[in-house]
Amino acid sequence: MKIRILEKIDQLLKDRKEEIKEARKDGIKVVGYLCCRVPVELIYAHGMIPIRVGNAAPTHMALGKEYIHQFTCPYIKSVVGEFLDETSFYHKNIDIITGSVICLTVSRALEVLKAYTGKPTFPIHVPQLPPGNEETVYFTREVKWFSQELEKQTGKKLDKGKLLESIELYNNIKEDLEKLYKTQSKDGSPLTWPQLFRLIHAGFLLDPQRYQTLLREVVEEVDTLGIQETTENRARIMLSGSPVLPMDNLLIDTIEGAGGRIVTDTLCTGIRTFDGLSIEEPTIEGIASTYLHSCPCSSAQDPDIEKDRRLDHMLKLIKENQVDGVVYYCLRFCDPFAFKDDETKAVLAKKTGTPLLPIHWEYGDSYGSLWTRVEGFMEAIEIKTKR
Repeated sequence: MKIRILEKIDQLLKDRKEEIKEARKDGIKVVGYLCCRVPVELIYAHGMIPIRVGNAAPTHMALGKEYIHQFTCPYIKSVVGEFLDETSFYHKNIDIITGSVICLTVSRALEVLKAYTGKPTFPIHVPQLPPGNEETVYFTREVKWFSQELEKQTGKKLDKGKLLESIELYNNIKEDLEKLYKTQSKDGSPLTWPQLFRLIHAGFLLDPQRYQTLLREVVEEVDTLGIQETTENRARIMLSGSPVLPMDNLLIDTIEGAGGRIVTDTLCTGIRTFDGLSIEEPTIEGIASTYLHSCPCSSAQDPDIEKDRRLDHMLKLIKENQVDGVVYYCLRFCDPFAFKDDETKAVLAKKTGTPLLPIHWEYGDSYGSLWTRVEGFMEAIEIKTKR
């Protein structure tokens, strides 16, 4: 079913790029950030424009290989390549670079970008152990430092009123995304997960006020269309693993084309952009605590697998969304997710009996082999559910 409002996205994104160019002429700085643990509320409160960077363009990955080690994941190669492509929007329009350092390749990417672009670059280090008092103190110090560096860039102190407004705006965005996520998972929903995923990616670039208006329009249209009766009975799939970026639609299209229906995810470019990130205390400390206690990715270390927050989050979503199978997407050389695919598969098998298909991938790999594996997985799920 078509969602009329979603047809606006391409034009909105095109217009937004022109708006950003004009804003920079007025002295407004643009901050390009990596990872969902960068507190965008702070960037916006400082009067800057936050843009989440990254796409899966093979040309940018090829360029990135010239500047960063070959045993680096395609995501980081493509980010480096796009920043260093003198014709790209990022290269021309991003003034400041930041990222939460959740793995060594992000850290190295920030070093390379600082060296070759000369742009101010601010790495935000994230504790790798479960959040306790020491981890909270450490991360709060990192977020305070980041805010102070932004103050130096603007020449203005952080305004508490602006911070409150920014937090309220982003909380509203997260609330609407949560509503849409719950709706798309239902059988007969007028909204699909791929549509919502595209909508989330639009928020990486759009002005947050315009984005909230867009989300409200989508919520209203989806509510008006309502849940439809359906006899469709496709395998309900969770997509988990490495970041899935704009232009990286092959796996999504393959799952949907092979008879599966994605109903949820654990991606840092999906549900983790809002899940558990509603900020209740409008202070630096409140921001730091919220981001630190949100669901971690595989880069986080937990010596007690029975208390692993990442796995608990997966199990919770599997139950809530009646997931039949998990497709575990692991970009080549993405060590945090590669090292934990067997562990994840074993825990799911033990606790829920949910099958997991690991897909190790490089941008540009063979579509044929991907289709064969995904189709076989869907058939196996279908046989199992019929039994």
